[in-house]
Amino acid sequence: MGRCTQFVGINDKARKYLEEHCNKIKVKRSHEYHNPRTGHTEYENSVGEILDSEVGDRFEWDGMFDGEGGFLKVYYLKNGSKIYEKVQDVVWSSGPMIFTALCDENDVWVSETLWTDDEMDYC
Repeated sequence: MGRCTQFVGINDKARKYLEEHCNKIKVKRSHEYHNPRTGHTEYENSVGEILDSEVGDRFEWDGMFDGEGGFLKVYYLKNGSKIYEKVQDVVWSSGPMIFTALCDENDVWVSETLWTDDEMDYC
């Protein structure tokens, strides 16, 4: 097995929290493709929703290589406040595994979005 840095991110509980509390933005996607059956270029449009978020703080960690890092997200909630993705823990398993959870504007963990020790051990 190779050694590498694994960005695990938020868990399903945090995703559910965001789905329930986060603003959503409607988006229209257009896709152009070649239809081999007809030989024509065809267009497909779809409408969906994404979570209202932006790139937040950059973080760095002591990973397999020097200078590894990434960006965490900031989410905009329906009540007008923001919630931040933060690194909860870094566990070593053939390389660092980075687990994130959500914090409010006062830097207090949103408890229902935290990883448990068992979840991190068996991820």
